Amino acid sequence: MLRWFRIITFGLLACHAAACSTLSPEQRAAACAQTDWQRFGENDGKLGIPTSDRAAEFEDCAELGQIADLTAYQTGRSRGLETYCTAENGYRVGYEGRAYDNVCPPATETDFVQGFERGRDERPAIAISPGIGIGVGTGGVRTRVGVGVGIGLFSGYGHFGRRHGRFRRFRH
Repeated sequence: MLRWFRIITFGLLACHAAACSTLSPEQRAAACAQTDWQRFGENDGKLGIPTSDRAAEFEDCAELGQIADLTAYQTGRSRGLETYCTAENGYRVGYEGRAYDNVCPPATETDFVQGFERGRDERPAIAISPGIGIGVGTGGVRTRVGVGVGIGLFSGYGHFGRRHGRFRRFRH
């Protein structure tokens, strides 16, 4: 069993290394230079992605000598947040169980949060999700793809959401 664990671990590390080295520095610099930063920001705004989640991309471009146009990014992001920060979208985000990352400006945050709380409160406690499983047991390693039913607990009273390994709390 230890042998299989080592093989799987090595395979995962090799895949990770390959994924990180898929683009050369020249290709990454060209991508930075060709990026429409306003459109990129607008897309992030529509998805409710915090600016801090893009820090690595901005730094990577700067290290490659291609400074990101942060003014254009913020202009586009503000336009995208107009779409994201509505009561209707807040309801959808809450109902889907996604986290709110405090991205809405004060003028629209109240409506968004009210919709978010309503959606979170109306969210069903049981969901059916497709999944991929890897089982390790006395019979060796087995992989299967299928659909399963999981039962979990959902609290309509919690104010926390999980995203990218961090907990975020929204303001009231």
